Amino acid sequence: MKAQISATETITFIGIAAMFVLLMLSIPKIFKEFFDTVATANAQVVASDMAGLISVSAVAPEDIIIRYQGVLKDINYTIDLHDGNITVQMLKDGKPISEPSENKYAIIGLQKYIENQKKFEVEKVVTNLINTYDFRSFMI
Repeated sequence: MKAQISATETITFIGIAAMFVLLMLSIPKIFKEFFDTVATANAQVVASDMAGLISVSAVAPEDIIIRYQGVLKDINYTIDLHDGNITVQMLKDGKPISEPSENKYAIIGLQKYIENQKKFEVEKVVTNLINTYDFRSFMI
């Protein structure tokens, strides 16, 4: 007696095989996204990003506003700008979860302390060849 495969079994097998292939293709993307998010959310990376954005605003020839938003939903940052240094500390539920990280930026004299925020912007306004800068948190 020969085995017979019905159409239902064939379709079920093809469906399971297709789902398995899709799952195997999506797992590396999920891990990559997870690790990219973790890598871009730590205090050292945020301090480096902020310092770079502040420095970029300094070389902009005209008025500019640069916005930065943290990538993790439940993580906020405390930012301290003083004497060309930026210090960033990660917070969860208002409590520190990492050691502060420091970096340097190009604008001397920009002093600001912003606590427990996720969204920041640096603004440069040029008036009569005089540059003024502001660093603040913002809401959308």
